[in-house]
Amino acid sequence: MSPPAPPMLSGIVATTDVHSHLERAAGLLSLLESERGRSLRVDCGDFFEGTGYYRMGGGGLERRLLANFYDAVVVGNHGYAHHYRDPAVAAVTVCANVVDTAGQPVWQPVRTAMISGRNVAITGIISPQALACVPSHERYGHSAIAPASALRSLMGTCDAQAWVVLSHSGFEFDLALARALPGLDVVFAGHCHSPHSGPRRAGTAVVVKGAELAEGYAHAVPRGATWRATTHAMPAADSVAPTPSARAVLSETEAMRSRASILGALDDPYQDTIVDPPALAAAVASATHHATGQPVLLNATALRPVRLGTELTDWNLLEIDPFANIFVKAELESPLTRYDWRALTAAVGPVAHHPGKPSGQNIVTTAYLAQTHLGARRLAPTGLELGELLTDVLTTRRGRW
Repeated sequence: MSPPAPPMLSGIVATTDVHSHLERAAGLLSLLESERGRSLRVDCGDFFEGTGYYRMGGGGLERRLLANFYDAVVVGNHGYAHHYRDPAVAAVTVCANVVDTAGQPVWQPVRTAMISGRNVAITGIISPQALACVPSHERYGHSAIAPASALRSLMGTCDAQAWVVLSHSGFEFDLALARALPGLDVVFAGHCHSPHSGPRRAGTAVVVKGAELAEGYAHAVPRGATWRATTHAMPAADSVAPTPSARAVLSETEAMRSRASILGALDDPYQDTIVDPPALAAAVASATHHATGQPVLLNATALRPVRLGTELTDWNLLEIDPFANIFVKAELESPLTRYDWRALTAAVGPVAHHPGKPSGQNIVTTAYLAQTHLGARRLAPTGLELGELLTDVLTTRRGRW
């Protein structure tokens, strides 16, 4: 007896930039379970980092979700290393334009699926700008080929009736890519954190992005010679009965939150508010300057806007500081007065500095900024973690500064 034929897929559902927002895992899992065997389930990167779930679980839950509930994903700049360190995540990762020192693809460049009776090629790209945002030690030996060039070469070697790209590059980047590369059918966008979601026609393709942070998804289906794309809110948490594996994930998220403990009473300005990252970054930069006596630089995007009550919990702290930043003393190759501040803020968002705009070649900053964006030639530990500075700034507790 011959094995049963695989189910005929009718379309593609795509998430992007989930950033470990597993407080919405029930709705996300409802979508992925309902589309199993009906649609190809894909993600456009940055599934990791952004909440306390990542800090507490080290990305374990996110890796299980990608490996067990998705068919194809592209690497993002957050959680980049999980895509090559975890074989199960690597197995579902597609990327056409990241190569190693030998010029070989780090991940499978393309895979195919039968969707509505046609052979569809699914590939992924990450823009050079996004790859440059990966901590340098995580991307060591990896480089990005220009996406259009990599895709053009790939399309010349694979016989497919349609081409779908999972892009971690930004919506405007993807519109330009689609215009420059005839033959694409769908580009699912990610990375941009912009209000633009499409669908937008560009060249032969439709470009579309689902809502980020597990709030929504994009859907694409073939319609004659073209494809139709739409965006949707994530389904209700109880719209599909969870499978045992989904229930295990949900139980683990509940257990993580239940372990929260109180660190102290919030200072009056922060009680019953939503954290304002730029303002809080300025306060932390000031506190760090007083602790070290050195000029301080901190990017506001290191912090997250979290709703607070009257007490700070360790869970709040994990959510506000999802990247576990540490402060280092950095000796730079060039004086800060020669740095292109516009390029820096374009890459990392608004920055806080104290006192004034720093000068000289020595600065206290996060290890991430020093190594990835400031070209530090020498680092020394300060013994300070961003989390402990945040606790002193936010609460009535006063530490050694």
